Amino acid sequence: YDSYKLDPWWIATLNIEYEAHHGLREKDGRAKGYTICATKSIKATPQQCFDACADAAALDRWHGPGHVLDFRDGGNLRNDDGNAATIKKVNPGKAIKLTWAQPDAASDTPVEIKFQPAGAKTTVMVTHDRLQTRAEADGLRRAWGEALERLKAVLES
Repeated sequence: YDSYKLDPWWIATLNIEYEAHHGLREKDGRAKGYTICATKSIKATPQQCFDACADAAALDRWHGPGHVLDFRDGGNLRNDDGNAATIKKVNPGKAIKLTWAQPDAASDTPVEIKFQPAGAKTTVMVTHDRLQTRAEADGLRRAWGEALERLKAVLES
């Protein structure tokens, strides 16, 4: 800026192009950010764990109140906490991919929930990508961990 007396717009543009070229930013201009993962081993089948995510009343029991759910590819989810999601892909009994938004975190962040058989149990793994701050990542890691703990309590009772 000082050396070439460029407009601030040019400086931002050059920065963004540099970061995109070096793989530091995604196509939407946001940084790749943080990725968190929360897992829980639950004494239930993958289908039972999947079904607990596929119904609004079931979600209310472990993920908080007031779920409205259109569970299909392209469907939507929202709840009383202000969380919302667009369901990208449903693979029954195996995985759910969605785009997540909540009031206190970056919007439109990818989330994948996988259900892996592990003997008489199922490993449920939530991966949440493109979180923009460390505080956001730490908060969501804790929130997803607590949610999976509640899912375990509901399914194992």
